[in-house]
Amino acid sequence: MNRLDGKVALISGGARGIGGETARLMAAAGAQVVIGDILDETGHETAASIKAADGEAVYVNLDVTSEASWTAAIEEATGRFGKLSVATAAIMAHEPWPADTAQAPHGGRLSPGPAGSPFSRYLFRH
Repeated sequence: MNRLDGKVALISGGARGIGGETARLMAAAGAQVVIGDILDETGHETAASIKAADGEAVYVNLDVTSEASWTAAIEEATGRFGKLSVATAAIMAHEPWPADTAQAPHGGRLSPGPAGSPFSRYLFRH
């Protein structure tokens, strides 16, 4: 039995880099993986590489600043795999932000699961 057998993981920023490697390692440890990112082509490639290694993975477009996007990602995880056990964030800004954070995207904060988000509400219900 693998350490993550029976677990379902949602990895935001999971298309490449640390997030992609986290997705691969979690799948290798037995988790069913939902890869969320805005890099669609790379995300689909990462999911395909996990499947090619006999893992279970699906890619979803996930904009971590959008409540609707979080809701769709959670619904994909629970609809496809029956639950959501683990969530991790491996996101980073793709463009430099201005020094004045008031002018930065989303008010200068990079928040994958703020209090009151669909992700937070899902966790508190389960």
